[in-house]
Formats: sequence, structure tokens, C-alpha cells
Amino acid sequence: MTLFSACIQSPGGAHRLWVRLLALAAKEGNRVHYASQRRVAELDAAGCVYHYVPHPAGRLGAVIFLACLYLRCRFRPPARATIAISQGSVYSAALAPLGRGDAAILTVVHGDYPTEWRAEGYPRWAIRLFALVARFGLRRSAEILPVSRDLARRTREELGAPEPPIEVEGNAMPALRETRPREPGGDLRLIFVGNLVRLKRVDVLLDALARLELPFTCHILGDGPLRSDLERQARALGLSGRVFFEGWRDDVAEWLSRSDALVLPSDYEGSPSVLLEALAAGTLALGADTGGIPEILASDEQLFPRGDADALARRLREVWDGKQIDPTLLRRWLERRPLYTEPWERRILRRAEAWVSRAPTLE
Repeated sequence: MTLFSACIQSPGGAHRLWVRLLALAAKEGNRVHYASQRRVAELDAAGCVYHYVPHPAGRLGAVIFLACLYLRCRFRPPARATIAISQGSVYSAALAPLGRGDAAILTVVHGDYPTEWRAEGYPRWAIRLFALVARFGLRRSAEILPVSRDLARRTREELGAPEPPIEVEGNAMPALRETRPREPGGDLRLIFVGNLVRLKRVDVLLDALARLELPFTCHILGDGPLRSDLERQARALGLSGRVFFEGWRDDVAEWLSRSDALVLPSDYEGSPSVLLEALAAGTLALGADTGGIPEILASDEQLFPRGDADALARRLREVWDGKQIDPTLLRRWLERRPLYTEPWERRILRRAEAWVSRAPTLE
């Protein structure tokens, strides 16, 4: 089959999944084309064909990217695609011209909802426009595949339930690493991994750390527009020498395995792969009680109310006191669930192959 997909490159988990999916499709002998603002070395090495789409800096960059992608698919389609895989409902709208021909559009949903756009400070007119575009993209989809049950619910409630079926295809846990118990004594070693944007609420994490009266270090892996503000907040709270902003790192698994706990205080998450990566590394994970986080952690002992720095500080003290749940118990729970054990990219590719087999005219 000929597969086409497009994505705005970012350091997050959704982008890593996209790269793994296209690389697997190419490895198995399919013709793969991808569009983005720059080349991806891993995809080029796998033999994928690259198509440039501009993405200027600034808040309008995503709008310009999607508009250019739509025009390319409408007037100069990159390939006679049989399957187009979208990274979200607004991407599906840009890929819609391919769906008018022989291609089936499979829409993977990682997020992008009005509540998130409001949290990021977009103006009301832009949120309404994005919502209209998202609904249009969902109506053009052959299948809608959110990565968590909460995203499936929000797809129906916030964007309206279109006719295509909505089926959850959650992220998968990486290969398990050898674990070790937290050594007594020493500092409590904490870690955060993610984009430094408003939705991730690193400010709540810093406020909680300022309330702790115990020895700790916290390494923040990631970057984004709020980094300078967060660094100033850390200094103002007296956290210098205990909180370290490391930027993006390629060795996240190693950082996780050296930490006692991962903290994810986001206002919203779809199905954060970093939680599964932490569990695979044998590292405890704490998360806000929002979005798809409770679906992965499945233990009230690891959750805290979103935006509540006092509650997060209490959870961190419990980790220090050794009262938190053993992460190996959660790993065994996740291993019994195919949704979290079979690679996500394998499941999505199998769905694409099924569409081609059901409709031979696609190929």
C-alpha cells in the first residue's frame, strides 16, 4: 500500500509515535511519503519520501502549515495514497482532498480540543475556527482512533460524534528494564519530562517542591516558551541548586531509571507515553487526576487533584516515607492488558492493512 502522513515536528511523545509508525510501515515494504517542516533522519534512512511544508515560528505557524498542507493535497498531491494517517482532527481536515480520491483517512487523536486551546490562551475566534476545522476533519475520516478512553469521550462531547467508529488505540509500554528499589538515604530524586507550555503546569510542580522540607533534586527535561518564566519562578522560590532545567535529552530512559519518581502535573494529557516509559524503567509515577492519566496509573495513591500544589507535596512526602505503591505491581497489571503491551504502531498499521484488504480498489 501507499501511505501518506504529515506532522509538525516537536519533541513530544506523539511525534515519536508518528516516526515509529512510518518507519515500521516502510520497513515492511510499503511506499511511505511524509510531509513536515524538515526532514526526519530516521524516516529518510527507512526509505520514506519527504515533502516540504513550511511551518513559520509563532502562534500562526500551525495554521500556515495546515493551510499549505491542504493546498498541496488539493492541487499537488504528494502521492497517490491508499491510506492517509492523520495525527489529529485538524490534520484530517488538511488531508481531506486525498479522501475525495481513493485514500482512506485514519485519524489518530492525541489531543487538540477546545478546552486545551483555551488553556493555551488562544483567542475565542481561533478556538471556534479550530473546532469547525476539527469537526470537518473527523467527518472526512474513515476511522477515529483516540489514544485513551477519555479522548474518545471528549471527541464525542466537545466535537460531536461523527459517523465513523471511534475506537481506542492506547500507547504501548516500552520493553521492561531491570528495576531496583530506592536506596535508603540520599536525596529524593524527581523528574519531569515534557514541553514547557502552560498546559503542562510545571509551575504547580515548582510550588509543591517549595513546600517540601526534605532533601530532593528535580530535573526538568524539556523546553518550550515558558522556560525562562519557570526558571525565574524556581529562583524566586529558593529552589536554585535543587531544580535543574536540562532541556531536551535523547536518553530519557536512562534519566527515568536513575529517578525515584516521575511527576506529571498537567492540566490535561491524552495517553502520556512518558508514564509508560517510567513504569517500564521501574520508576514510580505521580500524575494529576485528569485525561488519560488515571487510565494508566489506575491507583488513587499515585494521583492528585490537578492544579493542587499542596496535594502534590503530600504525595511527594509519601514517596519519601516509602508509603507509595510499588511500581512493579503496576507493571504486572499493565502487562496483562494488550492495549498497553502490543506496540501502538503495529496496531495502527494493521488497521491500515485491513482497510486495503476490505476495499481492494484502494490498492
